[in-house]
Amino acid sequence: MLKSGSPRGHRGKIVSALSTAILIVSSLVATPASAATEKKPEISYSAALEPCVQKAIKSKAKKWVCEPEGLNINVDSKGVQVNEFIEVPTKQILLGSVAQPAKGGSHEDTWCENGASCKRKINDYIYEVKRNAVYGSGSKTIGQYDLVVRTYLNGRQAQWTVTRVWDSGPSLNFTDSKLTCLEKRGALSPNICGTHKLSSVTINSGVPRTQKKIYGNYLKNSNNYYGMFRTKFTPRGYSQYTAAGFDTGTFNCYGNADDRCYVP
Repeated sequence: MLKSGSPRGHRGKIVSALSTAILIVSSLVATPASAATEKKPEISYSAALEPCVQKAIKSKAKKWVCEPEGLNINVDSKGVQVNEFIEVPTKQILLGSVAQPAKGGSHEDTWCENGASCKRKINDYIYEVKRNAVYGSGSKTIGQYDLVVRTYLNGRQAQWTVTRVWDSGPSLNFTDSKLTCLEKRGALSPNICGTHKLSSVTINSGVPRTQKKIYGNYLKNSNNYYGMFRTKFTPRGYSQYTAAGFDTGTFNCYGNADDRCYVP
């Protein structure tokens, strides 16, 4: 019989204590089965974009972006870069006024949160358009962001500001952004009246980012005009996405040099 003070007796106690510790640690480590049952928070997005999101999921595209006009597939289900656009149109909401932000809140994030695209006229020479976008991969929605473009009409010149609002998902770095002025010409293709590039910008859960004002060219022709905003963005931890074009709304520039442009 071993005495408790013998070396072998001490070793027995140590082995017993180690075995107990291992059992306790093992009980604290999640098994693959238990880890698989843990749910990650779902990405929320505008209900108006749900038909587009369902079409994106059904397509099994590796990279997709849902916007008010429809589904923009960057990479298809086979992993091939395609940049295919599928129309899933939503109705643009016209607003007379918008909700005011809470103290310390963001004005840009207080309106058009349930619609896909909204337009509001501020006066005869200023208006803005807001659109929501959600992006993902396969059946997974990764995040959502908003774009707000405000148009200022100064005589026969258009000016714009672009604001980006983070809603959910990882931080986003926007690059290759540009706003193109276009003149409507009936059945003919639009005439370009200026292309203006914007610097890259990153947004996250902080405040919205508004870039410096864009000053357009003099618009001499008596016609209707509009702006088209295009951009690419890279979610942190993912590769680059390409968004579809964003029509910033039509304004009128009728008459001659003495007549100023206005919001219809």
